[in-house]
Amino acid sequence: MAIASSRASLILFPTLLALLLAGCSVPWAGRPRGEAVLHSLACHCRLIYPASWWTTGNPGDPSRPMVGLDSFDSLDADHAPIPATYASIGIDWQSDPIGQLYLTMTMRDTSSEPARHLTVSGWPATAYAHWTAPLSDGGYYEEHVYFFVPWYQRLYDVWLHAANPPGHDVSAQIRVFQRVLSTFTVVLPTATP
Repeated sequence: MAIASSRASLILFPTLLALLLAGCSVPWAGRPRGEAVLHSLACHCRLIYPASWWTTGNPGDPSRPMVGLDSFDSLDADHAPIPATYASIGIDWQSDPIGQLYLTMTMRDTSSEPARHLTVSGWPATAYAHWTAPLSDGGYYEEHVYFFVPWYQRLYDVWLHAANPPGHDVSAQIRVFQRVLSTFTVVLPTATP
């Protein structure tokens, strides 16, 4: 019996080692821990996010952010339900040659939400946060941070969608969003993100 188990381990160990060396992980290993750095050439940005989160892009799908971070595998969302507790962070941008869109998005008379002023990557930014619907109706927390970068003549919109029923305490998701914002760096046109 001992001979059979040693043969099995002789076969199993090299197989697992080959998978790990090839960059594959065993299915029971789980998501990585700690933090990861996202470098985006399209966004001209760099940021730190939880390594256990998934990154997504926008391969021509206007319903997805141009750069996205999700606390769940959103690419499987077509096949698996979105978890009740989740967070999604999106980064979108659009051309804004003279900063007119930024002014429009951040004027107090265009929004009933109170504005919060902050700095993202050294640029002045304006944030708006609210619940999309009453909590009893399944609303989720939404926050948008807008800032204008003249180097690229772009309006950036970094946003968070978060939910955590039944208590609706999204403070953990907001802390992740604040970490992403505090590490978000728009790189110079001549630099590599």
